[in-house]
Amino acid sequence: KQVVNNATASNTFVDRNGNNQTVTASASAVVYTPPIYLTVVPSSPEATAPGQVITYTYNIKNLLSTPVTSPSVVDNKISVDCSGASASIAAGATTQCTGSYTVTQADMDSAAPIVNTATATAISGGSPGTSNAVTLTIPIQQTKAISIASITSTSNATPTVAGSKIAYIYTLQNS
Repeated sequence: KQVVNNATASNTFVDRNGNNQTVTASASAVVYTPPIYLTVVPSSPEATAPGQVITYTYNIKNLLSTPVTSPSVVDNKISVDCSGASASIAAGATTQCTGSYTVTQADMDSAAPIVNTATATAISGGSPGTSNAVTLTIPIQQTKAISIASITSTSNATPTVAGSKIAYIYTLQNS
């Protein structure tokens, strides 16, 4: 599918001999429109803990007036399963694929967002067509906390008098 953008500009002026002159320029540009359009929806807007599973739903929409077949998705970070997708997508219809990413301790330690880019392909008229590229950024949300797990006195059990020093051992837990 394509869109042709045509533009014309003209200018009329008086030359050095006093004559009116008109200059016209024209240009055409062909803008490619992909046959399918991809959107990606993550199950969570952020990563909060190692082991968290983020499921991505890849929505493939047919923008053509004829069916497309064999939809598939490639994501640079995870494997995408299109086994449940329609083998043929009717004109204007949408099908879905899925994929999952498990947040690692290394993801949490780096605090850098999880970034993945995906594109979809489908066959139209015997030729493959590629969708727009979608880049998703899932931020790492760390909750920093520390708690006191226990407090122990190292003093003997005998009563103390005012001004006596009492020693304690604090056990802290990084959570």
